[in-house]
Amino acid sequence: MHFKKYMDLYTGLFFLAFTLIYISQIPAIRITRISPIDSAAYPKVLAALLLGLSLVQIFSALRQLKRGVPTTREEELKKGYKGVVQSLLLFSAYVLVVEPLGFLISSVLYIFLQILVLCPPDKVRPVQFGFIALAASGGIYVIFRYGLNLMLPVGILEGLI
Repeated sequence: MHFKKYMDLYTGLFFLAFTLIYISQIPAIRITRISPIDSAAYPKVLAALLLGLSLVQIFSALRQLKRGVPTTREEELKKGYKGVVQSLLLFSAYVLVVEPLGFLISSVLYIFLQILVLCPPDKVRPVQFGFIALAASGGIYVIFRYGLNLMLPVGILEGLI
C-alpha cells in the first residue's frame, strides 16, 4: 500500500535521476557540424524537456499527496500496462518497416496507430488523426530534408520525392 500511494512521486524522482545522469553525459558528445545545428543540440533540448517533465511529475504528485487524492487505481494501471505493451510493439514494427517503406509512409502509419493506442475510446476521431499523422510526418520530413539538410529513408517512394 505504501508503494502505491507514492508511485507517482517515485516515478518523478526516478526520471529526475535518469535525466541528471543523461545531462552529465552530454559533454562527452563529439561535436560535429554537418548542419546548422551541432550534434549536441538535440540531446540538450531533450534533457531540458525531460527535466521539465520530471519536475512537473514530482510537483503534481506532491500536490496530490497533500490533498489526499489517491494517485493510482488498479484498472488505470492495467490499462496503462496494455498501452505500454502496444506502444512498444508499434515502435518495434516502425523500426522494422522504416527502411523498406520509407520515413513518410511508415511515420504516418505509426503516428496514426500510436494516437489510436493513446486515445480514450470515446474520443476516437480517425479522420482527424489521419490529418495529424500526415501533417506531423510531412513537417518532420521537411525540417530534416530542407532545414537540417539530412536525408531520411525514402523507401518505396524513391524517385517520387
